[in-house]
Amino acid sequence: MDIPFKRRPWRAAVTLVELTMAMALSAIVIFGAVRSYWNAAENSRLSATADLVGIARSAVASRYAVAPNYASLSTSVIASFFAAGLVSGDGAGGSQIANPYKGVMQIGPDRVSVEGDSFYISFNNLPQGACHKLIRQDFGRDASYVKVDAGNGLGGVGAAMALPLNEVNLVAATGACAGAKQVSVAIQFAGR
Repeated sequence: MDIPFKRRPWRAAVTLVELTMAMALSAIVIFGAVRSYWNAAENSRLSATADLVGIARSAVASRYAVAPNYASLSTSVIASFFAAGLVSGDGAGGSQIANPYKGVMQIGPDRVSVEGDSFYISFNNLPQGACHKLIRQDFGRDASYVKVDAGNGLGGVGAAMALPLNEVNLVAATGACAGAKQVSVAIQFAGR
């Protein structure tokens, strides 16, 4: 006796388990893509900040090659060396240079032993992660001191923490970086 073979009806629906697995895998892929994009954007802003330091140092070296000191240095004096899209203000003492973190970069004379014997480059509105990376950045032999301000203020360094940072100063600087949502970092460059 032959038993007729019964076919199961074809299933056209997706089970809840299959749907949940697909959504979980999609969420993991999307999370990875967003995180990679955010890391790339952060690295790009940090690189642009380092580029601004390089442009500023070149501008100061060019402008003050034969000057005895940096006493007359200001952001307005060297604003013409930067791209027009970064500079705002009238150029007559009120220029500001934008930094990649929607803050301002300020440049001016600083003091190790006498006013104007060095100069500083200061950035504000830095998030904690950028602060941590910037204080560890190598800006060359003439980068002599660094200052982290949890109050987010711009200004000179005045021989705060010697570069390269030793363990004690690194702990203090990273603590200051973590002290506020946005901080400022100023780097002092030795003069002649």
